[in-house]
Amino acid sequence: MRKFRSATTIVLFLIIVVAVYLIYIKPNLYSLLGGEIDFAPLYVSERMNTDGRGVAVVNNRVFTANLEGVEMVDYKKRGAWSKAYHFKELLFLSSGDYISAVDISGKEAYIFNYDRKMTGEIKTEGEIVYGAMNKDGQVGLISDLGEEQIISIYDNEGNKRAERFTNFRESGYPIFVALADKNAKVVSSHLSIKNTRAESVLTFFDFSDEGRVLEDRILGHKVFEDEIISKGIFLDDRHIVLLGDGNLYFYEFGKSIELIETLALGEEAVDVKKLGNLILASYKPSLVDGISEKNTRVIAYDEEGQEKWKIDAEGEVDICVDEKYLYLLDGSLVRAYRKDKEVWTSNMDKDVKLVHFVDDNAYLFVYNDNFEVLKVKDL
Repeated sequence: MRKFRSATTIVLFLIIVVAVYLIYIKPNLYSLLGGEIDFAPLYVSERMNTDGRGVAVVNNRVFTANLEGVEMVDYKKRGAWSKAYHFKELLFLSSGDYISAVDISGKEAYIFNYDRKMTGEIKTEGEIVYGAMNKDGQVGLISDLGEEQIISIYDNEGNKRAERFTNFRESGYPIFVALADKNAKVVSSHLSIKNTRAESVLTFFDFSDEGRVLEDRILGHKVFEDEIISKGIFLDDRHIVLLGDGNLYFYEFGKSIELIETLALGEEAVDVKKLGNLILASYKPSLVDGISEKNTRVIAYDEEGQEKWKIDAEGEVDICVDEKYLYLLDGSLVRAYRKDKEVWTSNMDKDVKLVHFVDDNAYLFVYNDNFEVLKVKDL
């Protein structure tokens, strides 16, 4: 009899614990069960053209920027905050706990942390043509003086750590600079013309030691004939992926530079993004062998160029990513994935351009004419 009562007490206790957990804690059941979910609004922006505006999520805060300034979306009543400026063309960068507003075709840039503090202010000699930022808030800029171009690296306080002057006749025109997150590795790409043929020259730098002569920081060069290397993505502090004309090049970045793998993506590859320590490549419908003309394929590769998983999605979709999910966007339909597993789907009222997880089941949704912060409705 006592055993029966003890068992009954334990069962009742477990029922009470589960009920309290479901009612008050409200776990992310949708992330376990999947299926379609609905959202309720926390914040709805005014009508605007989002193409001329930047929207970013940094440390559970939503920031927005335009040509006149940057501000924090105060949907949690943390207190209004903004910083005014006057830009010609906006480049809005975000990584880790930092954001940066860069004036493309202008000569200034600002660095802010997630706590709304301006940590750095940058003034350049030439007009800025390119910018990049890592998770430590370090910023790499390419500025144009006309006869010369300057590649400059700044810390998160706006102090210049290094710079390199180049010109088109000797080294080509710089088209991008990529920064590793932690160990001061940097890669730049120059486009040059040799005998009427285009080639890309990649330079690999190590800025981890202070006080060295700039040229001593160069670990090596790689030349790509008849190919434009338009983008570099660090997957971690030792591995970088270079995007060429239909090719992905996987390099290990140590005391020397080693090519690990080359993947021929072909013309059907339309988008490449980073998800954690993986690189995602999405392929156009009808040009992927073995699947329907109405499908899009997304393949995830690791730092050595090995396939980890893939998704065959219905329709011609766009992809976007955050630290938590991969999102497939098909007009107003949004599908969220953790790796190759679908976590949830939702059909919005209008076409979605971007989705980003914020916190506490809240998401940022960006449309063509405004953006919203939405919270998952309780199940």
